[in-house]
Amino acid sequence: MRRSSVLRLCSSALLLVTVALPGCVSNAGMLIAQGLPSYNESAALAVNQQLLLNLVRLRYRDTPFFLELGTLSAQQTTSVNATLGGAASALPAAPAGSINAGIGATFSATPTAIFTPLQGEAFVRRLLAPIPVTAVMALAQSGWSVARVISLLVEQIGPLENAASASGPTPDTAPTFESFRGFARDLRALQLAGALQFGVTANATPGASPLPAIAFTETPGVRDAAARVRNTLGLTTGSGVLPLLSDAGLEPPEVGLRVRTRSLLGALFLLSHSVRPPERHVRAGLVTVTRRDNGAVFDWNDALAGLMRIECSPAEPSDAFVRVQYRGHWFFLRDNDLESKSTFMLLSEVFSMQAGSSNAIAPALTLPLGR
Repeated sequence: MRRSSVLRLCSSALLLVTVALPGCVSNAGMLIAQGLPSYNESAALAVNQQLLLNLVRLRYRDTPFFLELGTLSAQQTTSVNATLGGAASALPAAPAGSINAGIGATFSATPTAIFTPLQGEAFVRRLLAPIPVTAVMALAQSGWSVARVISLLVEQIGPLENAASASGPTPDTAPTFESFRGFARDLRALQLAGALQFGVTANATPGASPLPAIAFTETPGVRDAAARVRNTLGLTTGSGVLPLLSDAGLEPPEVGLRVRTRSLLGALFLLSHSVRPPERHVRAGLVTVTRRDNGAVFDWNDALAGLMRIECSPAEPSDAFVRVQYRGHWFFLRDNDLESKSTFMLLSEVFSMQAGSSNAIAPALTLPLGR
């Protein structure tokens, strides 16, 4: 083979390698684009499963344990290889010869997740500290149903008690909640009608700290609900601003309404009562059976007002939004149970807000006390 022919063949092989390299880079970029959503989905699923698992643990009076996803990284490896070979003859009458060229590429990604236990004095304090009233009002102001927010996070408002005994391990006797549930429904009706506002009071006294407050007015269609709310809270007719006090004083406040909120652990305990354990676990005494005064078994769905329902099955469910295996059974939230999924999402937000940082959020609206 002539030298010029060999050179042309070599040049063609090198050109093949050069042309292929951009394709390799493109494939590497595709690997990143495909990997990111899957990592995100896996991390979200792990967080949801952990939250559900701890709700089930609390129902069985087992100790909860939390891990925080600290770092999620992926090491990507890309390699490209090329081969060039051939044979030629020096005799003029011999065949022209041959040359072979090849190129290959490999891609790999190795994800690494680092989990850190949430423990220590600082975390326990945040777990046990009452959720600030300002945070409760800010959640309601941000678009959440006020009935869902206060049903989960408020233990008592004024004279109305919201299943206070459910903020700990399952009680033996049924809690008090009926009047509070009607109050929450009326507030939701006012919210939907645009007759309810959440915010903080303007400083009536120089140097005084603003207080979280609600203000509502009577509008057509919700006059009955507004009247019931006013009657429950002991307010006069007409519009007004009602400051909400979160201190633990026993004396009735001169102005405003006293509110006692749950801790993050209290909210977790409350929703743990939505777990439906298998009957054989109930018979074995693994969970507490709550009873009414007449001895009848109390249905916790009455107190939770449909906030959440955690079901169980001996077989792995196929229609679950999130599921965990515990004590030989699968516990899960159904994918089409939108009420349970909404409450689960709210609980996730509260957990991130309360457990992740001690900085409280507050409503953005300022309500003048003189209006």
